[in-house]
Amino acid sequence: MIITRPTKQHTLAEPTDILTGRGLYTGDEVMVCIGPAAPNSGINFVYAEASGPGYWLKAQPTGFKVRAHYQSVDDKASVGYTLLTNELGHTVQTPEHFLSGLAGMGIDNANIYFVRSSGSGTDFSFELPLLDGGCKEVVNAIQKAGIVQQDADREFIRIIRPVRVADSNNRYVELAPNDSGTFTVDCTIRVPGVEEDGKLGTVERRAKFDLADRDVFMRYVAPARTLTTLTLAEKLKERMPDVSGTPDNVLIICDKTSDPANYGKPHKSGYKNDRVDEPAWHKGLDVVGDTEGLNNQRIIGSYTSVNGGHQMNNMLMREVYRLGEGVAYERIVGSPSLVPDAKPSKPLVDASLPY
Repeated sequence: MIITRPTKQHTLAEPTDILTGRGLYTGDEVMVCIGPAAPNSGINFVYAEASGPGYWLKAQPTGFKVRAHYQSVDDKASVGYTLLTNELGHTVQTPEHFLSGLAGMGIDNANIYFVRSSGSGTDFSFELPLLDGGCKEVVNAIQKAGIVQQDADREFIRIIRPVRVADSNNRYVELAPNDSGTFTVDCTIRVPGVEEDGKLGTVERRAKFDLADRDVFMRYVAPARTLTTLTLAEKLKERMPDVSGTPDNVLIICDKTSDPANYGKPHKSGYKNDRVDEPAWHKGLDVVGDTEGLNNQRIIGSYTSVNGGHQMNNMLMREVYRLGEGVAYERIVGSPSLVPDAKPSKPLVDASLPY
């Protein structure tokens, strides 16, 4: 099997432009700048202060850092979004879109500097801005800043046994071996829609891509917006008036309760790229952020999801590493172009959720 992904680490050539926007849930306005980082440092979120008119990169002397890693995820709170925390209890909310953009563009090492410009949050808890609702603005900023290769080998984990996390509602996520030498993602999600018999129910949307194909990532994955139903959006707005989502950056799907006449259609907006499978592409975006974005090792394997989510993705990563090297995966360092084929698959390891 040939590894077709770059085998050296990469970072940004220079800091990105400042990205400014409001958090989806808090409504706080936060400024973000993504800067280069040293080899083997991974992705870190750093509380910052202004240090210049064009961009700011100076960490607060008393500020904090939160590592982007699957072990930093608060697995109890990360249901509708991901929540990262450090040993001091500092938190970064909804980092997955930024992490997906970095992983999709092949960035291994970066510091994500942020500062709140308005809002009522504390200096110990931040929500990153929603921006376009996907990671297109992040990708554009990375492209503009440039990407450079570093003098350090990448580490890969090659999945050698299928590992699955499932629940009692037929939802599951799985990592399994593949022969492509890359990381493939296959997401299926059911959303409100008119079924074949004309009844109002749910329809299946699916997206499948290879993370080595950057053009596909940039064209279909990056623009795909986070999604919800109109009823849930209205309830969230009532409960949290500062919520910042709009049809421009959230795919809001009409449902039976709020707009039955337009059931299954986008509320006040169309689909990105005119594709009805935008919900599945966004699920793929989340997967990239939750897996490769929260891991210092790149993945060689096939990911499959049926109605999965952030919590299940994190449980899957934890289960892979709990099973360990030689059981769930093999570790590859550097640039050997050929590696042995995966071992014959044993029955799935099923780490069932408690609900």
